[in-house]
Amino acid sequence: MVPVTLEPSDAFARDMAHRARSVRIMSLQAALGRMVARHLERVWSGDGPAISVTRATPATVNDLLARYLGRASRPARARVCVLSLTNWENASAGWRASGAVFPVTYTIAPSAWPAVTRAIGLAYCPAAPRGRAGAA
Repeated sequence: MVPVTLEPSDAFARDMAHRARSVRIMSLQAALGRMVARHLERVWSGDGPAISVTRATPATVNDLLARYLGRASRPARARVCVLSLTNWENASAGWRASGAVFPVTYTIAPSAWPAVTRAIGLAYCPAAPRGRAGAA
């Protein structure tokens, strides 16, 4: 497994903990939902809102959001949904603008790039430090 860096960032997750009593993660794959839940629990050190993970597909995400949050124009207070990127892209514009629904994204951790490039048969060539490229 390749280490990844998750967003919502730690700072955003701490802010989320102050305004939400309940967080629902909606993802296509249960493994991603559980990984996001563990990330949030780690950030909150066991002192955050209740977290649940629900499997959602692009075809069901809007209905599930409505069931959990109510109306996009006036979502339930103290409830937040975090969506996998595929579900975020398929959520209606109203939900994406609601302030109660957020995407989760991830990037490969910098420390993992040598292993990733080896696994796909490429040479690892780290970038030159900023401000030093082309220096004579």
